Amino acid sequence: MALPSASLGLPVNFPTDAFNTAIRFAMQMGAPLDPDKRPKFVFPSTGKTYWKDDVLVVNARTDRDGKPLNPEIETRVATPVTKTVDCAITVERVGAGGEVSVGNFNSTRLVVTLLEKEWSEVVGCESVEYNGDLYIYAYEPENVGLFDAGVHTFIFNSKDET
Repeated sequence: MALPSASLGLPVNFPTDAFNTAIRFAMQMGAPLDPDKRPKFVFPSTGKTYWKDDVLVVNARTDRDGKPLNPEIETRVATPVTKTVDCAITVERVGAGGEVSVGNFNSTRLVVTLLEKEWSEVVGCESVEYNGDLYIYAYEPENVGLFDAGVHTFIFNSKDET
């Protein structure tokens, strides 16, 4: 008798919940104790808003730089939203290997691995703050999974490092 195979559409009774719980536990165990050093996923700000006497001005006339023509109107810039989720972080340091053109340097990469639930919460982020450094979103390689347990990976390149 043949063993069940997921590629044939037969049930394999893979313990998805147990797998997700164990991986999430491992991610929490590897997280830094200092909450300030945990990775924060940064989402783009919603932009500028214009206010007059604490009332939102919808159609404020502005110059080319976005500065209001009326001096009584105040410009407020929304701060970017950050979110922290359980994830696994791998820092790939700058190496001397490989050919690089003169004046260019290999940047440090941050590889972030997330489970499906956490991935859905941070998809669309523009950068990650990790350990005092800022990493800019580069790409998301093809995700891997184990039956119906999805595992996603984000690649970020360093913008500034300490």
